[in-house]
Amino acid sequence: MTARVVALFLVLFLGIEAHAESLSVTDKFGRVVTVEVPVKRAVLLDTYELVAALGAWDRVVGVSRFAFANDLIRASVPDAARRFTDVGTPVDVNIEALMALKPDLVVTWDLNRQLVDYMADKGLTVIALRPESFDEVMAAMALEGRLFGAEQAAAKAEDEARAMMAFVAGRAARLAPEQRRRGMWMVGRQNTVAGREGVLSDLLRTAGIVNAADEVERRTGEVSPERILAWNPDLLYVWGYSHTDVDEVMANPQWSQLRAVRQHAVFRGPRWSTSSPRVAAKALWVAATAYPELYADVDVVGRIDGYMRGLYGVSYDRMNPLVAPKP
Repeated sequence: MTARVVALFLVLFLGIEAHAESLSVTDKFGRVVTVEVPVKRAVLLDTYELVAALGAWDRVVGVSRFAFANDLIRASVPDAARRFTDVGTPVDVNIEALMALKPDLVVTWDLNRQLVDYMADKGLTVIALRPESFDEVMAAMALEGRLFGAEQAAAKAEDEARAMMAFVAGRAARLAPEQRRRGMWMVGRQNTVAGREGVLSDLLRTAGIVNAADEVERRTGEVSPERILAWNPDLLYVWGYSHTDVDEVMANPQWSQLRAVRQHAVFRGPRWSTSSPRVAAKALWVAATAYPELYADVDVVGRIDGYMRGLYGVSYDRMNPLVAPKP
């Protein structure tokens, strides 16, 4: 069979272009990066949960050290330690291990511009990402679908995530303005909060919760205890990856007069990335903890389980669990 006939077969029957094409991407640093697609040897210092939804693990050769501890990666790629090389973290890359893999793409976070430039100077094709809203998460999903030649899988994941968010927003629309509760995310330390921008703020808005820290214009910010006491939120959400626990917040005497503490409305978020389609499932959990009466007819865990199975082929009970409210 000639090369031309093989190419025609791939295009007509598999929907795959037999030749690579160039894709220009403007990353979070404003760098215009040209990538030959579909990518065949990627290193993911972040966004590996996006690739999990695309089913594109056969195009990945290396991942961040953090990926090996990720519940979704452990569940969906049980042999990850054998298949992928540990290349460090987005701020501490093992450049020798990275170069040895000869990747055609490195995807990282926008934490260290100097490191990104250093990798690029080594001849590596590097894209720095950081989705800062639900829509940007979906845009990152579409981008990686294009990069990995998995556009249909990306479109399916986006449709399912948007459907989940629409369901939550639809329930929130039933609330009158005076019924909407005021909530706040504690991120990291107890005086670091999620402000007006960012995915965590999107989750509150979608769930029908007023962000008590909305006056903080950044994604996150450190504020004084006095400001938190003045905001006096009805609900407190502790970021899932925070070292602070619900018990510590409840036992901290400086928070004893907060309405959320007095009403035992302090919740620890699940340890799920907000830079992946799992953010939509997290929105459902946030909404159901804030307004249980709105979800009395919904099997929240069952709905999340179906969502995870549809996206990742992995049941919810194989992931980090949702944390039940304190009694």
